[in-house]
Amino acid sequence: MRIAKDEKRGRLSGLPAEVIADMRDEAEEASVLWNGKPRRTAAAILMDILADSVDKDLARRRRVAAAFAGLLADDPDGDPVDAWVPDDVAAATAGADRDESFSVEPPASSPAPFPERSPAEIRDVIARRVLGQPEAAKAAALIVSAHLAGRRTNAVFIGPSGCGKSEIWRVLAREYPGLIRIVDFSRFASEGWAGSLHLRDIFDGMDSVSYLRHGLIVVLDEADKILCEPAVGSGGTDHHVLLQNDLLRLMDGDIVEFGAEGKKDAMAVDCSSVSVVMLGAFERLREGQARASRRIGFGHGSSAPAGGRAGIGYDDLIAAGMRREIAGRVNRIAELAPLTADDYKAILQGPVLAGVRDAVGQDVRLDDAAAAALAARALKTGLGVRWMRSELLNAVDDALFGGTDGPGIDLSGCLP
Repeated sequence: MRIAKDEKRGRLSGLPAEVIADMRDEAEEASVLWNGKPRRTAAAILMDILADSVDKDLARRRRVAAAFAGLLADDPDGDPVDAWVPDDVAAATAGADRDESFSVEPPASSPAPFPERSPAEIRDVIARRVLGQPEAAKAAALIVSAHLAGRRTNAVFIGPSGCGKSEIWRVLAREYPGLIRIVDFSRFASEGWAGSLHLRDIFDGMDSVSYLRHGLIVVLDEADKILCEPAVGSGGTDHHVLLQNDLLRLMDGDIVEFGAEGKKDAMAVDCSSVSVVMLGAFERLREGQARASRRIGFGHGSSAPAGGRAGIGYDDLIAAGMRREIAGRVNRIAELAPLTADDYKAILQGPVLAGVRDAVGQDVRLDDAAAAALAARALKTGLGVRWMRSELLNAVDDALFGGTDGPGIDLSGCLP
């Protein structure tokens, strides 16, 4: 207790004994806020108070907690504040009638507010870097906009390798630092598997001030490897199902508890402000769609839109191997179309070439014929945009090794 510390340090030596005794009694009464725990952060105590307050607006309560935690972090004479304390968020889900007069602005030390953009403006930010996927860019923009407004979303983005699924969210992660965490879900395992990544690793090291203010969009890349493919051990247990059980609680926005693991303490995370976006090729699903399209083309009749492609629905996700419980928690499905040769060429001559120029610090030129040939190879082999970038960088290295004539690097005629 603070009283005991002050007394030990001699700060109370000038006070009468009865005054010190009264201070001890008052401190004892106040200690109920700690709920019998030997140590809690002030932010956790504040969240308990907020939980019993009249303010029902969860986003506003988070802003108050963020402001409070920021003030503590700025106080040089205060006790240190933990970067992440699991109890801090757990009490924030209660409340009664909303009080519009209750508002506290975060201090300057808290994370800077994100720029205010409409969904169309967010889509345009994506479209400058990811070409050929306007509907997926729109879907991602709507998810981010809704999340920042306090409406969490669970979504699935489906498309072939190299079509731009991951790049969409990498662009957004750069635009909204700390809001989006992208992980390779295929590397994850259920709790108890040593040497593997677990869902708790998504939250380890999170800045509690940022989390309380903005929440988190968790992007699970290669999610179809876990959601649609079994991983049955020698004892007959499907370990992917165990991992999916934890994922279900995260998608529900529950308070998810993780046990102690190695040197990591047990922790609980309030996921009421977590949106989950799952990315994957879902090859079996897309193959089924392609077969259906071919049948439609031979006159079997269908309600599919012009072009013969019906949109992917929840039944399709389940047929591809996704558990019904997970599919039922998905709010939005975004389907990315395979890129055409023209799409690859536009991407190559736009963001890919610009990125290569930035990487080498020189002007890099590529004529139209060379760009068309490289784009055609990317389409034919299915190696995608990343492969085109690698080919350009390899050609740049070869050109630099042999020496270049004049300013910049001209790759026309240098690509195989």
